[in-house]
Amino acid sequence: RGVVLHHERAQVLGRAGYVSHQVGKWHQGLESIACVPVSRGFASSLGYLGGAEDHADQTVDAVCNCTGPGTGCVDLWRDGTPARGENGTYSARMYTNEAIRIIAEHPKDKPLFLYQAWQNIHGPYEVPAKYRALFPPDASCDVASGTKDCCGWTERSPAQPYADPITPSRVPSMSASGKTIM
Repeated sequence: RGVVLHHERAQVLGRAGYVSHQVGKWHQGLESIACVPVSRGFASSLGYLGGAEDHADQTVDAVCNCTGPGTGCVDLWRDGTPARGENGTYSARMYTNEAIRIIAEHPKDKPLFLYQAWQNIHGPYEVPAKYRALFPPDASCDVASGTKDCCGWTERSPAQPYADPITPSRVPSMSASGKTIM
């Protein structure tokens, strides 16, 4: 059914003159068009609607009645419709590029609300190889035997260094825009 339709920030801000955009993880429901961001007051949306997806190609096996691993159902949506052909870029980079584009193209005379939720620190824990190499597997991490409680630490750790440099990449575009950013 989707989440109760209480995610109203964009609608409330719209009444105050803001133009709102959503980028990245939504996970606020996907059962009907009423649950997607553009039905909840966002002018645009690029992201995924389910709980998790492959970071590199935006596929998921548990949605769309996919059967078996690698079937490749894509969970990537733009403005309430499947974003056909837009998948295939590491999600954090894709969502950052979308945020920068939105900021650059937004009219200077209107305030902007940008809701951006990266998926980096969310399973499945996937990052480009050069970031994974920064955190080699911890051989002493054996959660099953209880010798060390590191529950996913070696999986999550590489995701943060990837996110760190892309987060400030939005700041110059925000500062240069001369727009209200919230």
